Amino acid sequence: MLRFAIAAVFGALSLTACAQPAPPAAKAPVATAAKASPAANAPADQAVRAALTALNPGFQVDYIGAAPFPGFREVVVSGQLLYVSDDGRYLFQSQPYDT
Repeated sequence: MLRFAIAAVFGALSLTACAQPAPPAAKAPVATAAKASPAANAPADQAVRAALTALNPGFQVDYIGAAPFPGFREVVVSGQLLYVSDDGRYLFQSQPYDT
């Protein structure tokens, strides 16, 4: 019985460790980058689309938008969140943390 109780406590603790806090409020420089006109972002969007198509022609891009950090675009491909550099050279799939 004691083993079961200890396993339940550790299981509950491990679930709380996986919980993510709410994202912080956007700061002024990020907000101004996000408000840039779509025409200003068109070259970066085209470079990102071209890079993803070159990587895999079967990719279906659902969304391209400003990333929460400069120099990258936030891309959703088949439900997966990716970050691609504006020139299409770098790609990473990870959760960014604002430290």
